[in-house]
Amino acid sequence: MSEKRLDNQNIISKTSLERKEVEIVLAEGSDLEYLPVKAKLEIVEDDLIRIVNRSNSGVAGEHVAALARMESGNYILLNRGFVPLNSDPFTSIEGQEVIVEGWLRNSVEKELFGVIDNLDESQAPRFDIDAISKRLTSDIDLADYWLQIETIDGIESNVLPDPIDLPELDEGSHFSYAIQWIIFALLTMVFYYLILRRKAKQANN
Repeated sequence: MSEKRLDNQNIISKTSLERKEVEIVLAEGSDLEYLPVKAKLEIVEDDLIRIVNRSNSGVAGEHVAALARMESGNYILLNRGFVPLNSDPFTSIEGQEVIVEGWLRNSVEKELFGVIDNLDESQAPRFDIDAISKRLTSDIDLADYWLQIETIDGIESNVLPDPIDLPELDEGSHFSYAIQWIIFALLTMVFYYLILRRKAKQANN
């Protein structure tokens, strides 16, 4: 629970900072996740790969990963947002120069029992930068962070892909479970006390 609170405080403190140019932020070093950035990018591939088994408001779908070139010529992955399964094709911005705003996010590594990435050309189980880079030509060197898109200049907010939100800033299910167990423990203590008290009265009689 305390770890979740620290994560929330970290997100709040970082996302409230001034939005800077992405390449300036990337040059600052480590611990850059959730820092707000802006960038002028050339969209090399606007539907590079789909991050599968995602959901949004209870709807099953995928996240659209795009490949973009920064002004320096270096590359970065974008999470353009969510699309429902079997949705209609969205408007392509491939080859266009766009102004984007969003947040830097860490590469997502495989957990102990996570799905293995078999390097399928069209889909991936997670936003793992190293794994996605193996699908690309050797001349494309990706940034160590991917960019979670909030807005793309000229793209309306109500069209697909739907930009995804930052993690919810709540205590999560662990907090409710903890409260339930505390209540359960207190009730057990009270019940046990009443049993002992009853037995003591019976012994006295």
